[in-house]
Amino acid sequence: MTTREIIAKNISGLRKKANLTQAELADKLNYSDKAISKRERAESLPDAEMLYEIAKLFNVNISYLFEEHKYDEISEENFKKLKKKATILKILLSLQITLVPVLIISITIGALSDVINLESYPFGIILLSLAGITFFFLLINIFFKYKKYLLLLSSITNWLFFLGLYFFLGQYHLYIFFYIAIGLQILIIFIPKIYDLLSWSNHSDL
Repeated sequence: MTTREIIAKNISGLRKKANLTQAELADKLNYSDKAISKRERAESLPDAEMLYEIAKLFNVNISYLFEEHKYDEISEENFKKLKKKATILKILLSLQITLVPVLIISITIGALSDVINLESYPFGIILLSLAGITFFFLLINIFFKYKKYLLLLSSITNWLFFLGLYFFLGQYHLYIFFYIAIGLQILIIFIPKIYDLLSWSNHSDL
């Protein structure tokens, strides 16, 4: 067995042992699921940074990845669970990719509503409804611990909600909604970074 095949087998074995789909592993490593799939099929060799991140994630030495190991066969029940989870994540991703252009167009139309003479109240309801949809997807992503699109969904939900509220209330004091949305957007961007920093500080004390 070649080094590439050994590493591929170990990545796949450790992933399945942790009950992770390829998409979930990719999300944790900040890679695409296609990249993980290629590594597990031994079509390409991971670079040093990826090997380090994989070893760190599964709490093994990097040398472990270069050695042959035996893994228990995944049970049929766990295999079905992983397959079901992978299918749900694919559907979720497809829906989100389809939804994003619609949301961007809606926000753009909202910004130009005065020019194209849209009625405020019904358009506000449409934007608030879209905000509800993106919030629903946000909750699903949180439930599945799929953080790849959390920032995007949080940001879109934030701006759709306040833009929708602005039109729903009859275009009342735009700057108030704008400043609130900007404040929330700053929190959305920086809270995960602060959390990561605090987590790193706690680990550094060990």
